[in-house]
Amino acid sequence: SRGRARRAAAALGGLGRVHVYDERALVAAYPCLAAAAATAHVAGAREFRTGAVSLAWGFHCECLNLWYRSLARKFDFVWKLEDDVGYSGDLREFVGRFDAEPADLLTADAGHRPGSRWWWADAATPAYLAAYAPRDRLASREHAQRFSRRLLDRLHDLHGRGVTAWSEALAVTVCAAAPDLVLERLPPSVLGDPYAHDGRVSERAWRDVVDGRSARRKRKLYHALKF
Repeated sequence: SRGRARRAAAALGGLGRVHVYDERALVAAYPCLAAAAATAHVAGAREFRTGAVSLAWGFHCECLNLWYRSLARKFDFVWKLEDDVGYSGDLREFVGRFDAEPADLLTADAGHRPGSRWWWADAATPAYLAAYAPRDRLASREHAQRFSRRLLDRLHDLHGRGVTAWSEALAVTVCAAAPDLVLERLPPSVLGDPYAHDGRVSERAWRDVVDGRSARRKRKLYHALKF
């Protein structure tokens, strides 16, 4: 809601801007989402059937590009972190660590093939399924990723041709298949334990990580902080 966005902006203390949109604006910008939403596992998922979530829950690339297209000045690289990701260090240092890395997509997994039994395997448009053979379809943990301007532009252009999929699959598949784009994985040294879709970090456990003396737990990404 706009009220929630205003509260978020106030919490940032003027350090950032909040981009406000809704599902109607998302689908208007990327109409091919309607076809992906009609696939069996999206339409049949309890979260969507009950209205607990919007399409933004699973199609993050469109959300990111909707914001990116609204910018007057386009950045060469954009980091996307889910709101339940924690970093046990200085986030500016983390971002700066990759300043010299030219990859178009930095992500935790660069070669994982989920297979047809993955629940969201069919959450894609016919154009995506035709463009990428099953052996070329990848998936990656997307809790923290860095996108280049080239990749965001490519995804935007592909959406215009009806190509989209569940975001865990879309960006990594497109980047891996394109001969002019570079895919690299985030080094394991920056991934904490847990860093997974079903990982859970309590408030007490997070304090132990941040305040503890163990260097092995410092300067790492964790997912998910559920408190």
